[in-house]
Amino acid sequence: MATFIPFRAVRPNAELAKDVAAAPYDIVDREAAAKEESENPYSFLHITRPDANMEIGMSGAGKSSLVRCINLLERGIQDGQK
Repeated sequence: MATFIPFRAVRPNAELAKDVAAAPYDIVDREAAAKEESENPYSFLHITRPDANMEIGMSGAGKSSLVRCINLLERGIQDGQK
């Protein structure tokens, strides 16, 4: 039987919700994600599409990319996006 462990959700402040909201990472191509990220510092695509601002051919799946995503998420939480 599966065990479910509850966790506290992280939500953006109401004022930032429209800026944080982003399309699912798997339907936004790299170019569109890069454009969104450059225009919106709060977009969740900064976390879900770390490859958007990397050189072509580089993967967003490496350990350094994941560490970058964690840092961006933690910074967002500290900046009040919770």
